[in-house]
Amino acid sequence: MRSAIGIVAPYVIAEGLKTVLQPLFEQTELLTYDSAEALRAEAESKKGSRPYFVHFFIMADMIGANADFFLACPQLTVLLDDGKSLPDKRFPTLNIVCTEEEWYRQILALRQSDHQNSLSQVQKVGSLSERETDVLRCVAKGMINKEIADELCISVATVITHRTHITEKLGMKSVAALTVYAVVHGVVNYNEIII
Repeated sequence: MRSAIGIVAPYVIAEGLKTVLQPLFEQTELLTYDSAEALRAEAESKKGSRPYFVHFFIMADMIGANADFFLACPQLTVLLDDGKSLPDKRFPTLNIVCTEEEWYRQILALRQSDHQNSLSQVQKVGSLSERETDVLRCVAKGMINKEIADELCISVATVITHRTHITEKLGMKSVAALTVYAVVHGVVNYNEIII
């Protein structure tokens, strides 16, 4: 059975999260729900298969009467905070009212927390060549094109070509997104990157 991430949020927020998370979790199905009750019903219908879900991302104000379900698996639950709800210290929280760069910083920080195992499940680097993976590693470490060229003994033009191929293959353009992808997929260790 394919693993899944359950997202409980209004449509626009859920679709935005899917767009950000899909490249990071290529082998994981991203399922959206309009209520915590709907997600709980699906999870419970798969009796004993809670590992089917590797994460729950849920708007803080949508937990409601289902808090007991999410408290039973706090290591899988992440609250999405839009600044309108009181903070809930029982779960890690991601601020969704922030810049793209800050969003990726939060994902990286979450990966280093108790959620590390489920955020690390996908280890494949997709269709990148060995050299593209080397360039991605350098990008994630905060190197500029000239530094990458020097490190890998290739020309700056070749670095730019590899970066173009990487962004096309992964569908990510920002350095922040590429960095999160590299960390999640084990291309680079979190401690090696510059935030």
